[in-house]
Amino acid sequence: MLNEILIVLLMLGTLTAFAPPVRMMESDERRIFPASYLLAQSEAIASSLPRDFASAQGVIHFNENGNVRKAGTLHFSNGRKIVIELGGGRLVLR
Repeated sequence: MLNEILIVLLMLGTLTAFAPPVRMMESDERRIFPASYLLAQSEAIASSLPRDFASAQGVIHFNENGNVRKAGTLHFSNGRKIVIELGGGRLVLR
């Protein structure tokens, strides 16, 4: 009985030694940005008041209808881009 338990533990130890290490996901602002952006835009529409949305990429201004005042391209550290289109403020991920 003890021999069988030791053999099982040896096999588990061997398999664990060859398993790849677990990697923690890095915080990627490009994945978080759209949700925060849409929340700020929705708050501007719901309150019918202009609203500013500040992020690490800069400040984006929404009018009372949720339209952006200035279109542009945001560049992220991982080389990806998000394009904010003029008017309705639609986001295009690139």
